Amino acid sequence: MWSISIKDTRLRLRTAASYRPFANRWRDCECYNAQSRQFGSDSGAARQAEQQLEFAASGPFEDGLGNLMKTVNSMIGLLCAVATISLVQAQENELGWTMDSAIEQLERQGRDLDTVLAQIEVEWQGAAEGSDSLRSGLIDFNDDGDFRINGSEPDKRVILLEGRSLHLYDPAASQVTEISLSRNKDRLEPFMRLGFSVTGRELDQQYLITFAGEDVFGDRRVLKLELTPKKDAVRAVVSKIEIAFDQSSWLPVRQIITHSSGTKTVTVSYTGTARNLNLNPQLFRDKWPKGTDKIRK
Repeated sequence: MWSISIKDTRLRLRTAASYRPFANRWRDCECYNAQSRQFGSDSGAARQAEQQLEFAASGPFEDGLGNLMKTVNSMIGLLCAVATISLVQAQENELGWTMDSAIEQLERQGRDLDTVLAQIEVEWQGAAEGSDSLRSGLIDFNDDGDFRINGSEPDKRVILLEGRSLHLYDPAASQVTEISLSRNKDRLEPFMRLGFSVTGRELDQQYLITFAGEDVFGDRRVLKLELTPKKDAVRAVVSKIEIAFDQSSWLPVRQIITHSSGTKTVTVSYTGTARNLNLNPQLFRDKWPKGTDKIRK
């Protein structure tokens, strides 16, 4: 409450007009105008400030004017500072990524994506039935959603995803296992395509997307999204997919794919990524050295 006691001074009521200039001074303040634009002229903060100043303007004291002016000036300075901070925060939010802007950026980058080549490191948790022995290698993607991983030494295993078939090639055994994804729907490998051959709008249509903020992986600034499948059939296979996108290329830096059972997870990290190279189409074909035995599942 506004109250000032001045010794040996008689207190008497004044009308609101006596201190009207202080209220007008606030209305003319540049910070007030900025705050009105930020919160709306009818906002609670603005109304409360005006009411307090109006109360001051109708205060019951004639004497002690200097003290009252100091108090009003202090209040104006405080509210100006609050308004300035709010405006700065709003500008920072406008410069950051939102869900819609991130999806739109992924859509734009995906429209001209034909091929991708990258080095990968793979970490398997839980049984992967043949794939878990592959820990690192070179991966190739095409715009049809096919990919091929050529494993590093010592065994140089190959994982090929072609259409609705997953091929696991073991050169040491001269054997390839062909797995039908229509019959074996709980495989995690097909979800590695997300962020490459699947556009931003397709992600938005097929998944509930949570914006997980920004981070730094090494020297790369990344945008993190968490995907939850919308369809029950897909959600029966995976509970979520976490993808960190490099903001310079808008291609995945890391994927964490979690099986719905919670017992199987694959984490894939990508480095040295190159896009739109002239890759040999034969890389994505089910062709193996002569004499290779084929097992179908």
